[in-house]
Amino acid sequence: MFRVRVKLACIILSSLIAIMATPPPLHATPPIGLDGIGRDIGLGHQSLTTTQPNDVIILVVTCDSSKCEGSISSVNDSNGLLFSLRVSFTAGETLWEYYAVAKSPLTSDNITIVSTVLSSGLCCVEMLVFGIHGANTSAIFDRSLSSPETVACPVFPNVETCSASATTSTIDMVIASVAINDAPACGDGVGGVPGFTTVDGAGGYLQVDFQIVRPRSNVTFSCVGFSDAEAIILDAVSFPSGFR
Repeated sequence: MFRVRVKLACIILSSLIAIMATPPPLHATPPIGLDGIGRDIGLGHQSLTTTQPNDVIILVVTCDSSKCEGSISSVNDSNGLLFSLRVSFTAGETLWEYYAVAKSPLTSDNITIVSTVLSSGLCCVEMLVFGIHGANTSAIFDRSLSSPETVACPVFPNVETCSASATTSTIDMVIASVAINDAPACGDGVGGVPGFTTVDGAGGYLQVDFQIVRPRSNVTFSCVGFSDAEAIILDAVSFPSGFR
């Protein structure tokens, strides 16, 4: 009887050690994702509807630098959201990235770019606004990126692959914004850019893709094919720590 008890105790102890030594399983998909995509309602105007509170709202704009002269004076919002400039980058065309936090869900929120160039009705201005739910609103961007990665691409017609890379420190939604100069979209001709999903609604001068990645991921966005990429911004919106 004593031997039986000792054997049983050993089995239980071994099982406990095995359980303690096994790391907890990872969820297949972190709860961070898109929550609404803007629709055009005029040149420099989009309307956005979301379903979740505390969304991070991202606005990306592009314009031919010879026409826009790198000038957006402000962003107006019908719900009073305060958009901050994250980065402005010029390489043939200019890309701007703005962000805001929406405490409540948005219904037909009107986001308007304020720029003197828009009064001339130029064709070459494109914008895209979209919501991200589940982001870390107290530290929106991955702190391993002191600023977004920016890349100037080879000048057309020297069509080459143009890539931007970053390494994450948290669970992130990595966002690639590309000024494509009214050319075909970046991609391999079959399913877009491998690993990335294209955000619907991008115009002929702008492409925005995203990928959700784990901490310590090495992420590369490559614009291949016959797209006339001129500039790329690669940024990363973080999910709060503690998710496994």
